[in-house]
Amino acid sequence: MYRETRKRKIIIFSLIGILLLMAIGYAAFQTNLDVKGNSQITSN
Repeated sequence: MYRETRKRKIIIFSLIGILLLMAIGYAAFQTNLDVKGNSQITSN
């Protein structure tokens, strides 16, 4: 009985970990960096 519960917990936590990794990977590929602006450098 203890073995089944342990195996089930390992499987559940593994699936949650894989799901989190997939979410992080998706977020990383969906980010867009858009930089617009002007800059001026003056010296005395």
